Amino acid sequence: MSETMEGMSSSRIIRAWNRIDAWLAEHAPVTFAALPQPATPVQVALAERMIGVTFPRELAASLGCHNGSDDHTLLSAELIARDFLLTAEISRQPGIVSQVNTETPEWLPITSDSGGGHMILDLLGERQPRVGFRSELTNITFPETPNWSNLSSLLEHVASSLETMKPVDGCHPIISEGELLWDYQ
Repeated sequence: MSETMEGMSSSRIIRAWNRIDAWLAEHAPVTFAALPQPATPVQVALAERMIGVTFPRELAASLGCHNGSDDHTLLSAELIARDFLLTAEISRQPGIVSQVNTETPEWLPITSDSGGGHMILDLLGERQPRVGFRSELTNITFPETPNWSNLSSLLEHVASSLETMKPVDGCHPIISEGELLWDYQ
């Protein structure tokens, strides 16, 4: 990706986070207050060094807005590295069939669910890292919807979902006692 395109992606990430933050501050102050501070360049560099890959500029820009989320759904720089290393270690166990390249990262986890699944950024994308899903250890899929084509698009769709209170790909935003929750239908 050209330097200009990377800069535009970073700007889109920052604008999307500004929209999300503004909406959360007004409508879900508990969730807004729980968002971590931005990752420092040192935190990002340490995580990159742990796994031997430079984070895509979009991911670094997002971490520069918030270093994950308090509930670890959105992973911090450190947890991205730790979750990737843990997945790589598990995938090397005898009898495990996995789509994890344990030598060179081909994707990075960016969110985590309680069952071992992750939303991932594909590092092999030709222009920009695509957003996909990895279920536990075996299945990696990439939705065909433009909402998930890259991290910028994903965050922009989340911001629009919040502003309109309409679902994003079947996930409905709900406010309960100042906290943002997502109803997965």
